[in-house]
Amino acid sequence: PNCTTVINYDIPINQSVRDQIVPDPVTYVRRAVCTGRFARPGICITFVTSPQEFQLMESILNACILTDNTKIEYEVYTYT
Repeated sequence: PNCTTVINYDIPINQSVRDQIVPDPVTYVRRAVCTGRFARPGICITFVTSPQEFQLMESILNACILTDNTKIEYEVYTYT
């Protein structure tokens, strides 16, 4: 109940399906749900290191729908 931050060092993916890397939204949600429980604020951080990973992460977030039928809001931070 006291977890306020989850940090993903890798993007959850299914094992290669037909020689393609497939994002895994269910695993992402399972990881992220550990934060912000019991109506407390929380944050989930995922490190993305390439344009391909960025596309995978975007597809995961776009697949996630909140209980009020809205999409997850996210921000992109770029380190230069």
